[in-house]
Amino acid sequence: MIQSDIWLSVPLTANDYFDLDTNEELEVWSVPKSNKLLDYIKNYRENVESIVLTISDSVKHDKLTFKQKFWNNQQNYLIESIEEKQGRSDIELIFQILVQDNSDEEIWELIRLSRINGLLSPTFHSFITESQTGLISEKIILNQPHIE
Repeated sequence: MIQSDIWLSVPLTANDYFDLDTNEELEVWSVPKSNKLLDYIKNYRENVESIVLTISDSVKHDKLTFKQKFWNNQQNYLIESIEEKQGRSDIELIFQILVQDNSDEEIWELIRLSRINGLLSPTFHSFITESQTGLISEKIILNQPHIE
């Protein structure tokens, strides 16, 4: 929480977090109900400064961790996504920055970075525009899937 040294814990069940189809087997990699971590917090959302969410499978030893830091009244954020699967760890950084905020439209810049051949490298870069009417468009500058 903003201006607090104490972390608050929000318990989530698999049904709270995942959007499972009937008879779908639950996995760490199943589709979440929302890609926005703030959507899983019900109280005092406006005071959230950081979120850490860990999903783990003690049988398969898979783990997925998201660490998110907000600033600029939650308009900007950084997510560190850490995937641990079959003894291998992959880290991706995701930045979303509000670069234009006026009465006609808002524009966010989205950049994803992954470690490729030992170097932190951009794998995705786009600008997302939302007009005052709610129309959303995306201009993709770079789309290079993380392949190592």
